[in-house]
Amino acid sequence: MSSPPPDSCSEPYRVRFDECGPDGLIRTSVLLRYTQDLAGVHSASRGFDRSWYAERGIVWLVRAAEVAVVAPIRVGAELVGTTVVVGFRRVWARRRTEFHDADGTLASWVHIDWVLLDDRGVPTRIPKEFDAVFATRTRDEWAEAFDREDMWWAPVQTTEEVLVEGVDIDGNVHSHHSRDEKDHGSAAVGGCPGRVV
Repeated sequence: MSSPPPDSCSEPYRVRFDECGPDGLIRTSVLLRYTQDLAGVHSASRGFDRSWYAERGIVWLVRAAEVAVVAPIRVGAELVGTTVVVGFRRVWARRRTEFHDADGTLASWVHIDWVLLDDRGVPTRIPKEFDAVFATRTRDEWAEAFDREDMWWAPVQTTEEVLVEGVDIDGNVHSHHSRDEKDHGSAAVGGCPGRVV
């Protein structure tokens, strides 16, 4: 028996002047913001909006992010972002988000590992309500897919693994610590093709 196709969500984004560096290319931190926004839109459109999370006292924390810019993305570019939950287990979930340009060419992809925290900041199990929407494969199927793509994945074991200094909670009830390229000396400054981890 095969698994159903994953549930996805797409939104358009127009790259603004202030989202680009002096070279006119998008900053990779902007792709992370688009990705976060799209995750919030996806969740809310499936019934898991900000009030749903607030009622349960839970919040998502970004544990790890990987960004690949595979084509130049310039100021004024019209992108379509599409996100899908590609796996989850216990307290973590992974999303893959792709950004395609106006002619449908892949310009960037983002993998984000999220950890669900309770109101004490402690990892907590993902609610069973997510299964009906996001559970598209068995754990073994996800393990096979991740191993085939040589993608690291593992459940979070301790609170220390997910807590970071300077955590902020944004308007989408996501807990995160965002840094721009210039803050960490990335080789992919200004959205030039390359990978940021």
